[in-house]
Amino acid sequence: MPFHTFDLLAHNTTPLFIHKTDASRPVKIIVVLSVQDDEGLIEGLLKNILKAVKIDIDNEVHIIQVSDISINILDLIKDLKLEKILCFGANPSMLSMNLNPQLYHPMHIADTTFLFAESLSYIEAHKDRKKILWDNLQSIF
Repeated sequence: MPFHTFDLLAHNTTPLFIHKTDASRPVKIIVVLSVQDDEGLIEGLLKNILKAVKIDIDNEVHIIQVSDISINILDLIKDLKLEKILCFGANPSMLSMNLNPQLYHPMHIADTTFLFAESLSYIEAHKDRKKILWDNLQSIF
């Protein structure tokens, strides 16, 4: 499946990291959050989601928050050699990618697995979405 980047549309080439793992440890995944998700959901729901698939948010994860200004995720993939990118409330265009993914279904591009889902606040309010997310996370971890 070919995909294209919108490098010319990426206005913000430096992502806003709201959590970074210790630089001496390899980063396994990046979590991309929309600006509508607050810190309480990161410390609660997100931490529990990752813990359930045996990922330590404090030691294996970088978290980026995106808004309407795009970042170039391909640079991060290349620089950090990322295996997985979980996007909550962020669409591909926010990552400078031209994709039309199906929510909650893993998508493999080269050596990286992407999973796009609704925002953490939406998932928390809808139990059926938690189940769908859980089922698909189990398939990639």
